[in-house]
Amino acid sequence: MINKLLLFPVIVLLLSNQMAGCNNPQDIISDFSISFTPSPSATTTPTSTKTYKPSPTNTIPATATNTPSPTSTSTPSPTSTYTPPPTATSTPTEQPRFLVPFRDDFSDKSSGLVEENYTNLVTEYVDSSFKMNIMEAQFTQLSSYRLPFPPDISITVDIAFGQHPDTWIGIAHRMHDENNYYLFAVDGQANYKVFSITSDESVANPSYSVDTLFTSYVPQLADQNFSINNIRVDMVGNRFEFFANNILLTSLEMNNISQGGIGLVGWTTDNPDVITFNNLKVYDYDERVMPKEADCVLVENAIETDVSNPDLRINSLGALGIDSNVLMSVQPDDLSVVFSARTLEPDNLIVMSRLTSPNGNVLYDMQSSPEDECSNNEYYSGSCGAEGEINLQFPSNPRHPLLHGDYKIELYSMGQPICDAATIIRSDTNPKTLFKDELQTIDINIWVLSKVESLAFAEERNRMQNEIRESIDNLLKQQNMQLGKLSVFNSSPTDKTMFARSNETNLSSLCKATAANIGASRALNVALIDVFDEYSETKEVYLPVLGISPIPGMNFSLESQSSCVVISLQEHYGDYRYVGATIVHEGSHFMGLTHTTEADGNSFDLFDDTLECTLNEFDLDASGEVEGHECTKADSSNYMFWQDSGNIDNYTISDQQAWVIRSHPLFYSQHQNQ
Repeated sequence: MINKLLLFPVIVLLLSNQMAGCNNPQDIISDFSISFTPSPSATTTPTSTKTYKPSPTNTIPATATNTPSPTSTSTPSPTSTYTPPPTATSTPTEQPRFLVPFRDDFSDKSSGLVEENYTNLVTEYVDSSFKMNIMEAQFTQLSSYRLPFPPDISITVDIAFGQHPDTWIGIAHRMHDENNYYLFAVDGQANYKVFSITSDESVANPSYSVDTLFTSYVPQLADQNFSINNIRVDMVGNRFEFFANNILLTSLEMNNISQGGIGLVGWTTDNPDVITFNNLKVYDYDERVMPKEADCVLVENAIETDVSNPDLRINSLGALGIDSNVLMSVQPDDLSVVFSARTLEPDNLIVMSRLTSPNGNVLYDMQSSPEDECSNNEYYSGSCGAEGEINLQFPSNPRHPLLHGDYKIELYSMGQPICDAATIIRSDTNPKTLFKDELQTIDINIWVLSKVESLAFAEERNRMQNEIRESIDNLLKQQNMQLGKLSVFNSSPTDKTMFARSNETNLSSLCKATAANIGASRALNVALIDVFDEYSETKEVYLPVLGISPIPGMNFSLESQSSCVVISLQEHYGDYRYVGATIVHEGSHFMGLTHTTEADGNSFDLFDDTLECTLNEFDLDASGEVEGHECTKADSSNYMFWQDSGNIDNYTISDQQAWVIRSHPLFYSQHQNQ
């Protein structure tokens, strides 16, 4: 059950109707989060949702399973020792490596499985099927092929349940023998499990170890019994993908067994039952066909990016499924990590249910962590839930730098599977990188979608570039940072017509179009449009905003809906220095920073060196909001205050804010790059 799910934060700069009382009135700018109040015209992300699991089924029996009556040996069970019956234990003779594809339609009794006939168990070929009639409860049956299969294959088989939904059906794979194999199984209530069964054959009386590697259920299929009719396992190296009804359930890395055969498994829990297999196929892994819902690309050309940026390491994790545990590996010299995962369709909700650090500390747990730790966490920037894509950034505070080892991220999706995921990791052996001792540089790309006619002329474009650079450098230099390459790209009349005036309904398309037209490199992508409208729940109208950005964003991706920040040129009244300041503010959101103080005067960032402007102390006009003129003795001069102070030349960046953005993969050190 998901309780009070906090969702993907998007930060916008809102142009207020209020005016400062001065000869040259400066519009007061307000930032507000649309995390919990999406526009009615946008795809609505629920603020809370519930998922219902089917009634718990019996797990694999903990006692020894029953055996065929005429024998005195036990059948294989993931929770008991196992001595196979004589009819199935003869050591296979050496055979040449079996070539795939392999198909068994179970019409030929010599295809490889053994027919057995006991008073409490019958396995037989019947009507182009392989049937297991298990006539006792708490009974496990393994029927294996005596054929050598390649290690990297895709196995699929149709299944049919009997009368009891707590009966399990599965595929044994990478079978070294009947004592050492992996097992993927499903029951009639859409539960599924993955096991590792291993034995220590170096001792006279080998012991057997059964590890439950993964257990979950298929929410799309859990509304009725016996809904799974096909199961599949794909394996390459130590990576395994598991499917039911052509839905990618999860992917795991398993290292114990490197190769082996395959088998068919059935076991009963409380009742005897009949299990049927049909139409088994085995393909070479490279010949498999992925369901389109589970096949997408988040980061392209990762290898080329790594070569041109030696301090970066981009890992493509591939499809994760609807339920997965991700191990995010961190090395000793790693400074920061951006993790991203996406679904093919933008309306599928991705949820992070649990996050564990390498030292075993739980950094976030959906069931037990306080609500505000979802999107305001001192260990990471991001959110525990988002539609279509989830992004996390580590670290978010100098009190908690990255730890060496594996972070465990537990995810699941509501709808279609997570079709790709990636990590972008920045490393640096120089201990000065995170502090002021060494200059840090960031590049920025601007895609001009504004219809302002003067921008068609080189003179105006040069003025824009020069003033934006001056403004950005003036702010960054106080923390020994600078703007590197500032590249400006023109757009076609068609693009301008489509995006010059935008709102949240086409934000994803805008970011993807920006990346497609100017690239997805080591640079902050900025879409410069005329107007971006955002719906205000409090005022129940659309209002133009200065800018909008995800927290955090995802660079290096052509397909991420969170790959850009958007700036509304019209709301800056032609002041390019003001545009530059807004780019730094929104770009810092993109790199994980939140506001120092939110409008309500009750929500603050987690840095020790930024002040808090509390509602009780500073709301002098009792408006219910703390405004810039009320917080001059608090933090309104900080560049991440929720409201513009009106004086961009006096913006300040704290040391801890700088520590976070200086370590981000968008920044680079001169000694490592260029």
